[in-house]
Amino acid sequence: MRAAGGEGDRRRRLGGRGGRRRGVLRRQRQRHAERRRAHDRTGGDTGFAAGKAVRLGRGAVEQALIPAPPVSPPKPAAPAVDPQVEEWKRISGSTDPRAFEEFRRKYPTGQYAEQAAKRAEQLEWNSVQNSKDPAALSAYLSKYPTGPFSQMAQRRMQTLQSAAQAAKDREGVLDALKRYSSAVEQRNLDGILAVWPGLSKRQQNTLKESFKRFQSIKMEFHAKEAPQVTGRAARVLCQRSVESVDQRGPHTNTDNVTVELQQTASRWVITSIE
Repeated sequence: MRAAGGEGDRRRRLGGRGGRRRGVLRRQRQRHAERRRAHDRTGGDTGFAAGKAVRLGRGAVEQALIPAPPVSPPKPAAPAVDPQVEEWKRISGSTDPRAFEEFRRKYPTGQYAEQAAKRAEQLEWNSVQNSKDPAALSAYLSKYPTGPFSQMAQRRMQTLQSAAQAAKDREGVLDALKRYSSAVEQRNLDGILAVWPGLSKRQQNTLKESFKRFQSIKMEFHAKEAPQVTGRAARVLCQRSVESVDQRGPHTNTDNVTVELQQTASRWVITSIE
């Protein structure tokens, strides 16, 4: 009997619990149906309005508390490429003046035009500043007559021109000695007078007697130092060697002489031999 009663009690308890659970489900279905009817009546209005309290469920509150992801700032637009700047970067380290001249022709009023002009002139000066060619310096001055290196270029050109003229004068002096020796060897008095126009009558007669006496004459001047040229006058210390042959045989005579010369309109001529 007790066992049968216990089984009945257990069923009653289970039945009570099931009834409560069914009641909860029934009420949830009712609330859901009411919300559906309210939604249909309002056309989808959620019930949010200014000044009206709204009750949110726990899930909605938790969702609202989640922070929004950070918004990244917009990336700045890439700057436009300036072809002038790019070309300047490409040639700025060049050692060719033509590159900078071409750049200046392309961008005559650009921001780097003045730098390009200075760089081209600097490079051209670098190429001629140690030159031994006056023509190269003259060409530079024609191109940059008032540039920062023009005075140095003028001085350098004058130095080279002076050196070139001095070398030409020295060659002219030595050439006069050769012409005199050649005229003596040929026993050509007119040729001697052409290179030594101030030869005295006595000296001319001495030469004529030598020409009659000697069957052959060979004369050489060996400069013992570079001719000293001062303006249109020159002096040179020489060793004179004369080899001659007469009836008694060959003769050799060597002495040191100082030859003085004067520059005429066309060439150098001898004024004295002592």
